[in-house]
Amino acid sequence: YWLDYGTLLGAWRWGNPLPWDYDGDIGYLAGQWHLLAEQAPAFAKLGIQLTLLTASYRNASVDLFPWIERNGCMVRTEHLSYQPGFLKAVSDRRDIFPATWVNPLAEIRFADDYFPCPNHVEQILRRRYGNIDLLLPYHLKTWFYPQFYRYYWIFARYRPDIRQPTCPVTWTIVRTPTLLKKFGVTDGTHR
Repeated sequence: YWLDYGTLLGAWRWGNPLPWDYDGDIGYLAGQWHLLAEQAPAFAKLGIQLTLLTASYRNASVDLFPWIERNGCMVRTEHLSYQPGFLKAVSDRRDIFPATWVNPLAEIRFADDYFPCPNHVEQILRRRYGNIDLLLPYHLKTWFYPQFYRYYWIFARYRPDIRQPTCPVTWTIVRTPTLLKKFGVTDGTHR
């Protein structure tokens, strides 16, 4: 299994769930479902309800996405039932990518622990969401969550302890006498 969709995006951005995301997302190989199903009684004892596409515990839920490898590409099993049209075209663009982007699995920091993830996280996220350096939500409903705006302005400067920032760490500060005078600053070299 591996972190997928919004959960993977949150892990990549700052190592935690997206504050406006309401569930978790996990991808797995469809042929491995029986391994998960065998554990259903153990999950039930812990209060976790498990179905083919979701796992839920109290008010928390995780979407489970089965994937298959076909012709060297990873394809969501749901995609196989789509009829030609808009939904299939969008799914082709987002949810079909080289199998080498997933296997072998890598690890990513998430919620102070490490979890399996595709080995080409950035390529997969860029394929799905476009410019992932911007904190633009990919679901329309996210635009109505106050948590999005709070985190966008306060926490959007990607935490460097999670991953390398995409912008320079240091900036060249140009100090000119005109600017220093304008802002009433002296630095000892320009008076």
